[in-house]
Amino acid sequence: MRRNKYRILTGVILFALLTNYSAIAHAQSNAIKTDVVRPFAGRYVLAYERTTKVGVAFQLGIETGRYSKGTINGKTDYLLTGVSVVPELRYYPFLKNGNVFPGFFIGEAVRLSSYKEQYNDLFTGGAYKVKARSNVTSFSLEVGYKVTRGNFCSEFAAGQAVISEAHYDVNRSRIPTTYTDQLSKGDNKFYRFRILVGYVFPRKVGS
Repeated sequence: MRRNKYRILTGVILFALLTNYSAIAHAQSNAIKTDVVRPFAGRYVLAYERTTKVGVAFQLGIETGRYSKGTINGKTDYLLTGVSVVPELRYYPFLKNGNVFPGFFIGEAVRLSSYKEQYNDLFTGGAYKVKARSNVTSFSLEVGYKVTRGNFCSEFAAGQAVISEAHYDVNRSRIPTTYTDQLSKGDNKFYRFRILVGYVFPRKVGS
């Protein structure tokens, strides 16, 4: 049932993209953005957004880096890394007169994530090692606000996954649950709060 709901919602995004293809193809506003908070946690984000006069925008983002780290006496025994690709459809309801990125927006996104877990039991002198790879796909909704000054923009957004589907590596059962729960119960829900800055080009939508 959950998988069917996910497929339906993914279909909604694809349908919306196709029905707005003409407008998106003629978009003249673009932005390259990066998250300024996630690097402090060892993760990096790069996103490209393309918007139109009708208030529809498509964004493609990529996130990679370290999601979790476990240490014992200063030595790392667990590491969770990953990469996510996030296509997103946005709508700016208050777009007027071709202004670029005018304030409030709502969005829906599909997040495709691949994770790698590495566990090294330090109590066995490194003799016990486990590697596991898992994939998580989620559909999320978000709201945010964008501010533009000249060719620069800043963005504040928050979102929550409403449906997630995970395929976990069987080797995860050999890793302590105190570590694996961070992915199973944490990132699997994908609550997201983001602060991004970026460069807008050109500044205004041409006629």
